[in-house]
Amino acid sequence: MISTGNIPMIFLTSTLITAGTYAISNAIYPAWFSELFNVKVRYSGMAIGLQIGILCAGFTPLLGTALRPMARETSKTPLRALGTPSIRG
Repeated sequence: MISTGNIPMIFLTSTLITAGTYAISNAIYPAWFSELFNVKVRYSGMAIGLQIGILCAGFTPLLGTALRPMARETSKTPLRALGTPSIRG
């Protein structure tokens, strides 16, 4: 769709792909996740587990920003200046 340059079709395709992947993940995890807990604590286990996961995922941009200075941009660096690859085996 991107190569056609048709903006409405690009929007529609990206929306369908996003909705599809979101629906697939949300169709699987509740059934699988609930089986991880005993019946007596299933509701609490799912609620606490999901909230801890969301809390941890909230720090992802912070971690990405912290790791960014470690990776230098090499797009305009000649290959000879990057060195030779080492083969480990």
